[in-house]
Order: sequence, then structure tokens, then C-alpha cells
Amino acid sequence: VLDISGSMTGDNISTAKSVITGFVEGRPQDRIALLSFNTDAFLEWPLSLDHETLVYRLNHLEADGGTEIASGVIAGLKYQRQLGQNPSALIVISDGGSDVLPEEKDSIEAVLGQTKLYWIWINEDEEVDEMAQKFGAYVTSLGGQVYRGGIKELGSVFSEINKLEASPILYEQHVTTAYHFGILPLLALGSVLLAGLVNIVREV
Repeated sequence: VLDISGSMTGDNISTAKSVITGFVEGRPQDRIALLSFNTDAFLEWPLSLDHETLVYRLNHLEADGGTEIASGVIAGLKYQRQLGQNPSALIVISDGGSDVLPEEKDSIEAVLGQTKLYWIWINEDEEVDEMAQKFGAYVTSLGGQVYRGGIKELGSVFSEINKLEASPILYEQHVTTAYHFGILPLLALGSVLLAGLVNIVREV
């Protein structure tokens, strides 16, 4: 879930795009979706293994508008919830937080389920940003993790999340062995394919 508000213009969004691209390309077995937000949230690409199109969409995003981080979080969680309640991960990248209203907190907590929330806060300044700090505290209270750093640290942050959310696949047996990045329910996909095969055999 990428912040595309006006404050992300320049190095922030260009570096974020580059690092996200590397992260996605390094996980060919994972089903990944792309969302963006400013004052509203947008589903840029649905959950799929088509990473090439996802990256294309990512690279054509432009930064503009205000920041309502809750809209991005809620949209991401609701989209995942539509696909089931498997363990999953939601990675939010922004250069700051915003107020989260009580009703927005209710919405987030109602659909959080087993989703692990990661917030990557791009921050080059030492100045106190109370709004962002409050949002970070809220993410932590939900069991999520907050990473704060400059654009030069984005690569190492994604590398750490990549390790935490490892999901090795045994391609030869077509089964998932470890599966912590639950936005990629490959077992469900396998079940659908198996059901289709059974139907074909019956028809023959």
C-alpha cells in the first residue's frame, strides 16, 4: 500500500518504486496486490502472480493530493478480507502519518484478522512528528511493526520484511510448506485447479 500524496514527490516515491519492484521480483511464487492512497485509496492491481503488470502499474503512479493513511490501511485490509481470512501481511509505505478517527480504528480492527501490519515511515528529519508517532504507536498496539528511516534505508527494511515473511514453495509437489505471507493463498488456487481436473476426468 503506497502513499502517493504530494509530499511523496521526488526521491521518496522514485526510491520506493525501485525498492518495491525489487521486493516483488524477488518473490515470484507469491500472489501480491498493489494499492495506493492519498486522501482516497485505490486498488492499482489485484492479488495475482502477474508481477510484470503490477510493476508496470507501480511505475506509472504519480504523487499528488493530501494524506489519509487510514484510508489506505482500511482498503488494504478489506480487500484481503474479501479473499478469505488466511494469515497475511500488509505493508504500508508513507512519509508520515495522519489522524485515525475512532470509527476508522473500529473499521481497521474489525477486518484486521490474522493480517500482520508493517508500516515503513520514510523520515529524513529529526523533528518530532506527533501525528506520525501516534500512528506508529497505534500500529504497534495492533501487533504490527514500524520501521522509520530515510530513503537510503528502504532497501534494508524491505530485506528484513522479506526474511520475516518467507514463504518457500515446493514446486515439485505443488504444495505450500511454509506460508507466512498470507496475501498469497496458493493452496486455494491449487484446490481450484484440482477440482477442474476432476471435472475434466469425469467428462472423459
